[in-house]
Amino acid sequence: MFTRLWVLGLFAAMATLAQDRPAAEPSSTAQTLQTLLGEVRQLRLALERSNLLGPRIQIAVSRIQLQQEQVARLNGQIESSRRNIADLQDKQSEVTDNGKRVETQLIEVQDLHERKALEFGLKQNKSTLERLKVLEQQERTREAELASALMNEQSRLVELNDRMASIERRIEDDLTTLK
Repeated sequence: MFTRLWVLGLFAAMATLAQDRPAAEPSSTAQTLQTLLGEVRQLRLALERSNLLGPRIQIAVSRIQLQQEQVARLNGQIESSRRNIADLQDKQSEVTDNGKRVETQLIEVQDLHERKALEFGLKQNKSTLERLKVLEQQERTREAELASALMNEQSRLVELNDRMASIERRIEDDLTTLK
């Protein structure tokens, strides 16, 4: 009961104060309302931009991460291909050295059976050497294709980074216009 009386008294005092105050000029009130309305509109636009930019930024960041992974994967494949080429060259060198030893033995051998076995081994050696050269050429072709793909993917990564920089500039511009 006491609380009701207290609240009732508060309203009565506020009503009395409101009657004692001179009424504000209608033009200044309208101008103040227009200013506030303009600021509310700007705030609404800023929030809408923020809501639109957030997902765009997330998408751009995800694309950049995927592109970086693609570039890293291609770099790994190129390195693997280069190691394979080096291994094939080492094997070719070994086979060539083995062939030279067999040719030297052929000159010195007098036994017909041993000579035929060495000739057969030399023939296999030449066949192996040719096969290794073909494999090396295929691996070099693969390396060139991977290098080309890497250049394309790096170019895409640069484009994505440029887009992200553009978004960052837009955000900075929006922040400066809000100040």
